[in-house]
Amino acid sequence: MRNRSFFLLIFAAALSYTISDLFLKLSQISTLIKLTVNSNPESYWLIFLLIIGLMFTFSNKILSALILSKYPIGITTAITLSTIIILSGVIGTFIFKETVTFMQILGFVSIIFGIILISTNKNIKSTIPKQSQDLST
Repeated sequence: MRNRSFFLLIFAAALSYTISDLFLKLSQISTLIKLTVNSNPESYWLIFLLIIGLMFTFSNKILSALILSKYPIGITTAITLSTIIILSGVIGTFIFKETVTFMQILGFVSIIFGIILISTNKNIKSTIPKQSQDLST
């Protein structure tokens, strides 16, 4: 089986991205701008949600940089973005009560099969070059 830390890092990056989108949507940036201009006390709560969303965005970038420093960009990006799409669909359905069509479900299923096909490839290796044993040169 593939390195578990690889998939844990990818899932953590996708989850942090999805959570950042969740908080950015909850902060309702357009409403926030209007409330801040009018000095409405409700704007402080929305600013707090915006800051949390930006913190998750920053953590996503750190996790992505960590993943990309060790593994090929094509595979990690494909798996990470696919996971983000699925997590966003789940959050949209259960938290925001967005409707899911049959075509979207087929898309999610095809994404899951694509992740399985990519992740079963035995040739995914770390891109970190091997250190030379001879330090005298």
